Amino acid sequence: VFGRVVASTSSNVFPAKLYNQSYATYFGQKTLEWRDDGFAYSPAVVSAESINKLGGVQTDVDFIPLVGDLTREVVRSQYEAKQGAIRSEMKTKVAREARARIDAEANERFDAVNARMRANFFADLERLGLSLKTQRSKTTDEWLLASLRLGTDFSLGCQTTEPPTLPGAFADVKLHESAVNAALERLELGGKTLTPSETLAYLAQKLNKPGLAEVAIEENELVLAFAETDPVVVRFFEDRVELRLKFAALTLGDKNWENVDVCVSYRPT
Repeated sequence: VFGRVVASTSSNVFPAKLYNQSYATYFGQKTLEWRDDGFAYSPAVVSAESINKLGGVQTDVDFIPLVGDLTREVVRSQYEAKQGAIRSEMKTKVAREARARIDAEANERFDAVNARMRANFFADLERLGLSLKTQRSKTTDEWLLASLRLGTDFSLGCQTTEPPTLPGAFADVKLHESAVNAALERLELGGKTLTPSETLAYLAQKLNKPGLAEVAIEENELVLAFAETDPVVVRFFEDRVELRLKFAALTLGDKNWENVDVCVSYRPT
């Protein structure tokens, strides 16, 4: 945070009134750290520089020839002698007030972000039995870089080479399919037999997304019997996202199909 302060002030120092002009600049910074439960931050560190100038002196004896001039000159010389102390006091005051304001405004925002993440994102992870752990992180001149692992204690990891970042990108998020599949596994669909409407209601409850249960679908007699293993798997292939569904059986009225695999491809735009 960069800032500047310009002030015109007056002060009474017997037997005179001083008119001051001051100019100060300050630079403040906060250290922000991503942790596995949200953002952590340090108190702001602020440095300041100041310039002070005596704009005018008014005394109670200005109307007396010579005496008024002499008094003003004495006051000016005393002011100049204390310039170092005045600048030091002003720098301290500016830095203190800037630090308090930066902390008050920034901390309020970061606390609000943490509260939203804990009430939504982290609460959803906990409900699914998932954790988010930082594997490595660093800061460069251009990027804040972090590698996070989403899964359970027993989830498989990955060693896939990361795709390059597009030139000129402001932000870049790389998501590996293993993170998506770790979440899909925790839906615990394997072995369940549900109608499409019951499936939406079940997912709405598991994901804490009530809107899913309200999605309008065609009513029919279809019954889905999900396979015991890998009922829902996602694969990232070139420019496509493949959703693979495995059913032990599909039943529609008096018709029945066993061991059905369905693959649907999506191409993000």
